Amino acid sequence: MKTDYTMEKLDLEILHTFVVIVEMGSYTKASNILFKSQSAISEQIQKLEVFCDAQLLHRGRYGAKPTAIGEKMYKHAKKILSLNDNIIADIRNHDSVYELTLSITDYFMPATIASVLRGLRDQCQNIQFNVSIQSSSKMLLEHTLEQYDIALFIHLNGQRLPDNDNFMVVGHEPLCWAGSKDLSITGSAPLPIITLPKGCLLQKLAIDKLENNKISYNLSHYASSVIGMQSAIEAQLGIGCLNRSSMSKKFIDYTDILKLPALPDIDYIMYYKSEKNPFINTIKGLVERVTNNDNAFDR
Repeated sequence: MKTDYTMEKLDLEILHTFVVIVEMGSYTKASNILFKSQSAISEQIQKLEVFCDAQLLHRGRYGAKPTAIGEKMYKHAKKILSLNDNIIADIRNHDSVYELTLSITDYFMPATIASVLRGLRDQCQNIQFNVSIQSSSKMLLEHTLEQYDIALFIHLNGQRLPDNDNFMVVGHEPLCWAGSKDLSITGSAPLPIITLPKGCLLQKLAIDKLENNKISYNLSHYASSVIGMQSAIEAQLGIGCLNRSSMSKKFIDYTDILKLPALPDIDYIMYYKSEKNPFINTIKGLVERVTNNDNAFDR
């Protein structure tokens, strides 16, 4: 019997687009993450549906949801994309252990760092982690980023990035004026502020916001880390500027309660030393899933 070497092929890029839409539940969110227009994304999904001869997504005013067949395709697509990453990592690294030097901002969703590392371990074989948790300001010092294979840090609009093309936005979340639910504040007293040391990006943002809006405050506590800041807030020493995912269930946002100036969103930026790093897409996917999942903020 003659072997038939022809085969129908699924496009990995289109599969990735489909997976992102399903996980984000929205063409708009997927468009922002993939840096593609919604029309380009729609065209890719149409091609996939024609190829499969089936409708894969319901698209309506409340977003995009997979059909029953779309759910099946999603499960298969996840396996295919994961297998693709594993094959690349395995072939490029043979039997050697791949050492990944990873730096993560201490503001990045503390409760989810462990899940990201577990996801990497599960999806990537022969990997050895060298992980450091530190401030974004330190990472952005001259030549510091070059020490890492991959670095994840926070960024505000207008903040200058180093001259390097190897950056991508992988998520965003809001900032809050965080305080304990049980904090007692006298209306006429200066606002007690908890902050990180000078040089911290969000420390400068918080102080500038208060001073520009002529809000009286006093620096009640300096914390050396985000964990220290969380402890000081829980001890009711004052209010601090935190990203929403760093707020525990014991904290509330005092922006509206005390009529404080609104804070902007922060972006999570991923730096990668080499485009050939086999773990870029895996880490990008894990971070996107966490930062764009509304449930990730319910700490």
